Amino acid sequence: MRSDRTGYRRHDPATDTVEYYVFNEVWKSRVCKGFDAAAVGRMLAARGYIERGTEAGREWLVKVNLPSEGRARVVHILPTIWDDEGETA
Repeated sequence: MRSDRTGYRRHDPATDTVEYYVFNEVWKSRVCKGFDAAAVGRMLAARGYIERGTEAGREWLVKVNLPSEGRARVVHILPTIWDDEGETA
């Protein structure tokens, strides 16, 4: 089990954007607590807010190399999630 870390954040100074890599376990137990994590992931992927993975049935998860973690399954939250601030669902 990992420490109490949620994941990683990466800042791109060229575009001044931030993207997040949330560990799958944390996504299910903390970020989506009380909700269907798979349904949330599918909805965010459909809207282009997270990177779409290639694993059937887990399209909201991707595998990436992370510092001190190696290859990890994560939800990759893209900067586009902040672009629709004024829209409602």
